[in-house]
Amino acid sequence: MFPYAEVKAAYEAECENLKVRCANAKVQLLQYKNKEGVFAREITWTNAKRVSAADFWALYGSEVPDLQVVAMRACAQSCAATASESEGTR
Repeated sequence: MFPYAEVKAAYEAECENLKVRCANAKVQLLQYKNKEGVFAREITWTNAKRVSAADFWALYGSEVPDLQVVAMRACAQSCAATASESEGTR
C-alpha cells in the first residue's frame, strides 16, 4: 500500500497536469475554429469530407496535441455509442 502523502502528491500533480492540458486544448480549439495552422489549408477540409473523424484527428491533430486527445476520445465514445445502438436493433 502506498502512503497517503505519496498518493496525494501524485493526485495533485496529475490534476495540475490536466489543468494545463485543458488550458492548452482551449487555445488549440480556437486554432481549429479560426482555421489557423494546419486547419488553414484547403486540403485539410477536403480530406475531412473523405475520412472518418478519428482518421481526421489522427492525420491533422499533431499540431494541436491536447485537442487531439479530446477529439479522439469523443470519436471513441461516438463509435462505442453507435456500436451499442446497433446491438440493440438486432
